[in-house]
Amino acid sequence: MISLIKNLKNKTILSILFLILVTLFFRTYRLDKLYSFDWDQERDASVVSSIIRDKKPVLIGPRVINDSGFFVGPFHYYFLLPFYLLTQGSPYAGAYAALVVELITVVAIYFVSLKIFNSKVAFISALIYSLNPSLVSWNVMYTPLLSIVIFYLCYLLLNKKTRLFPLLIFLFTLSINNHPAMLSLAIPIIVSYVLSSKKLSFKSITLALLFSILPFLPLIIFDLRHEFINTQGIINFVTTPKTINLTNSFLFLRSFWRAINILIVPIGFFQTLVRILIILFCSISFINLKNKNIKILVFTWIFAPLLLLSFYRGDIPEYYYTAALTLTPLLLSLFFVKYISTFYLSFFVIFLIIFQYLNFPKGINGAPSLKNKMAAASYIINQQQDPDFNVSYDLPLGMNSGYAYLFKFLGKEPKNIPSAHLYSIFIITNPAPTGELVYHDEILGIVRR
Repeated sequence: MISLIKNLKNKTILSILFLILVTLFFRTYRLDKLYSFDWDQERDASVVSSIIRDKKPVLIGPRVINDSGFFVGPFHYYFLLPFYLLTQGSPYAGAYAALVVELITVVAIYFVSLKIFNSKVAFISALIYSLNPSLVSWNVMYTPLLSIVIFYLCYLLLNKKTRLFPLLIFLFTLSINNHPAMLSLAIPIIVSYVLSSKKLSFKSITLALLFSILPFLPLIIFDLRHEFINTQGIINFVTTPKTINLTNSFLFLRSFWRAINILIVPIGFFQTLVRILIILFCSISFINLKNKNIKILVFTWIFAPLLLLSFYRGDIPEYYYTAALTLTPLLLSLFFVKYISTFYLSFFVIFLIIFQYLNFPKGINGAPSLKNKMAAASYIINQQQDPDFNVSYDLPLGMNSGYAYLFKFLGKEPKNIPSAHLYSIFIITNPAPTGELVYHDEILGIVRR
């Protein structure tokens, strides 16, 4: 018996080590060409650097929804803080933070799947998630981790285990403090409690109420100091009428369809086919679920965001469905484990890894990576012709951010003075601005005006 337990522990440890190595490879391979440093990353770097420099804490986090939206809590900034401290403000600090979150998420998916199902399902589900090369540092990067843990706590609640209910509520309120799209998880949480048919103790209710306030404390203090401007922003967002037309009436379905992209596949028919197969396989796994309560939980988990966002007439990015689609690897693994024998399952794992590797993206679809931006900024700083320089950005909207922090990090900033010579950064595939082309790589070019 003891040897059996040791054997199981060894298999678990080996599985986790393998998954960590796969995650590290797929999240860091070609990182220099795939990691972006745009508006969100520059904002995070600037705020965290100011916290370190001024030794002054902040009470609000990033603004969400749009420029006229409202602020969420500052958890994201404080999570990034040690990474910026350790790297002395490196713009890659966010990438290291995101990598840590991804590693923890893979391990969490493994253990949640192991607790609910079995080791095969755990390994395949975590492997599917680990093969995604996306690594973006922003306040939504915690969504898969928080979602899978909240899902497991809902599962425990279904099984009448209410001891961790305060933790469930705390993680839920923490998640909506990172992005309000996580509000949709309120529905499966309520459904789990109703299905459990077990009354909560007074202690659990009291602790849950106290824990639910904790993530909001910085925002409450901020509003008390600033005449409730953030609360007013939330009210304005909720009460402002949205334009309703036929075009965006079904936008929530289009965004959901596009969000089903957990595998790297070529754009076009093959991508459509893979998405259809993912939906089909997940549907079969859902139908095969034997536990009625788990089936209801999974159903509400996936369709709650669709229901809520069907009433929303604003822009609906794909990441609004991240929480719902966190269960996709789990449902896919249930399908593969059921319909592929153990012998062929090993070959399937090898096939998945090779397939993802062969389809690995070579860049950010023509957009500059952090490496491209750093190289351009470094050239301008290190050129000897003009000690004083200014910079203009002949770049598409969304590609012209990040540079201000990079110049500051590299130790020399543009000067808006008459004697400063103007350098223009542009996308090399676009017509060059008037002037002398002094630098270019595969994405960016620089013209001395």
